Amino acid sequence: MNENKINGRQLIVLDPSLLFQMGRTLPVPFQIKYTEDLNCTKVLNCTKVLRLLPQRRIVCQALMDASELQGNKSIIVKIFFHPDKAENDFNNEITGYELLKKTGILIPQRLSYGSFTNVDKTHKAYCVLYEQIQTQTTLEDVISFKPDEKSEHYIKQLMILVAAMHNSYVQQIDLHLNNFLVYQENGKIYTLDCGDVSELNSSVRKQMSQIHKNLADVLSQLPIVYDQFLETFLYTYQQQTAHKFTISQKQIERHIQKWRRWRIRKYLQKAARNCSEFRYEKSWSLLEVVQRDYSSGPWLSFYRRLDELTESSERLKDGNTATVALAEYAEQKVVIKRYNIKNFRHRLSRFWRPSRAWKTWQNAHQLHVLGIKTPKPIAVIEQRCGWFRGKAFYLSEYEPAPDALSVLSEQESLSKNTLQDFEQLFMAMILSRMSHGDLKANNILLTENGLTLIDLDAMQFHSNERPFKKAFRRDLKRFIKNWPESSTVHRQFSELVTELLQNMGI
Repeated sequence: MNENKINGRQLIVLDPSLLFQMGRTLPVPFQIKYTEDLNCTKVLNCTKVLRLLPQRRIVCQALMDASELQGNKSIIVKIFFHPDKAENDFNNEITGYELLKKTGILIPQRLSYGSFTNVDKTHKAYCVLYEQIQTQTTLEDVISFKPDEKSEHYIKQLMILVAAMHNSYVQQIDLHLNNFLVYQENGKIYTLDCGDVSELNSSVRKQMSQIHKNLADVLSQLPIVYDQFLETFLYTYQQQTAHKFTISQKQIERHIQKWRRWRIRKYLQKAARNCSEFRYEKSWSLLEVVQRDYSSGPWLSFYRRLDELTESSERLKDGNTATVALAEYAEQKVVIKRYNIKNFRHRLSRFWRPSRAWKTWQNAHQLHVLGIKTPKPIAVIEQRCGWFRGKAFYLSEYEPAPDALSVLSEQESLSKNTLQDFEQLFMAMILSRMSHGDLKANNILLTENGLTLIDLDAMQFHSNERPFKKAFRRDLKRFIKNWPESSTVHRQFSELVTELLQNMGI
């Protein structure tokens, strides 16, 4: 393989200064030339960016010559290039790797590491090379929105893995579920991200505080419906650490609530600014927040034609205050929900309040954090005149699934699996203190992976128990109204709701 080409494409050699200056606009593939400890210069061809924190670090899929790695295997490289923070980030990565290694858990093998500078040697960057685990499946991918045996098995494996870290007095501070890879052939779990690994405090009291927060951190990232199995997961953890640590379930529950509130707050802030996941633009006449997957050049012209597309595309709903259409662009189906302005008085009433599109955008992302299914949000766009809001659009991916009303109305009775799906949805609503506001059966889609909520603009998350109970009872009453009182389906849902409310004390 020519060092300067991949598939006939000329590679640009990037130094630390160029990596820092380019931000998100990296010319992939690109090349770096780094030096190991023995002053041996090696060439690394970065073919795909997996993660990018602009002006700080990159995680890439890369290739090296056969002389370096047999058969030109693909590897993973982490590059740290911030002028002031690169050395510290690199040292944390090296130290974290050694700490994880001593725990005995599975981690990708470190192959090499080194550094490289710009021409005048004023800016130094560092890189660490790892083997690539031949799987793209993360724990986040395999844990289902609705509880099942497979998901519970993997969560217990995760508890065993975290216990192994704690038994070695090590903690991984940033316990994201996508930092754990599942090797499908044998179900083993590999741990990634060595940069946020540290030793537990030497004080026993502080150790226990760290352990409680660390456990709550990872458990708070599970779909909220799994909270009902918390005792089982903690028992699995406790079995592995019985002679070292005794944990308190009440403390874990309190920390889970704190972590979850923090995650929701941070994610909603993220969904309202420029970052790796979203593109944010605000001007005198427009507010636009778009998922970066849908923010390339061709998509920008799509967003400028939303009125036209809403009128010309297949109509899903046609109301005075909202119009819903199914558009197609770049072989991707997109649901456009336009919130209309009925008249001048209506326009005045909407001037100062957050638009219903914005509420839907926030609610969709909050459901995502809680692990409650809704179609993936793509964009929110508000037409403005300074501070004043006008017409607004909410865009989401299309979920090709029938709604509950159209399917269940044709059935004489409900299956056990269907009843369980609705029970888990209602349980998730209770645990998150969420009321939908318009829980008609045609606002619930029946997908292969469970139930999906749509039409989120009236949804509320309640901080107090009393208003939640009132709103939730109203939701369930509206839901049961979908079926004739004389039907078996109505009776089955009534029994389910009655039992659930009694068990939860609502």
